[in-house]
Amino acid sequence: MTDTEIEACTAVCLACAEACERCATNGSCGTNCAVDCRARCVDCAELCRLSVSFLARRSSFAPQLFQQCARTCASCAALCRQNENALCRDCVQACLACIRECTRAAG
Repeated sequence: MTDTEIEACTAVCLACAEACERCATNGSCGTNCAVDCRARCVDCAELCRLSVSFLARRSSFAPQLFQQCARTCASCAALCRQNENALCRDCVQACLACIRECTRAAG
């Protein structure tokens, strides 16, 4: 990956992690937000941050981690898509962007 591609992937993964954390911790979902949704958002945020760490080191394991990150983002987006609040919508959009970037980075 070029430095520009690394910077782009890093920015998208960090934005996704932040959106997932906001979604998980805000509690604005109320009774419509499943516990699984909050837990999945936390998992997704942590995996996005781990992906950035592997990317920064140019780890040889990064492609496999990006594949898992994309799968986790897809699962997170599917759960958040079921909720109608703004934080869940933001989380879905961030996850979709991360899926695209991680899939590209996984090569």
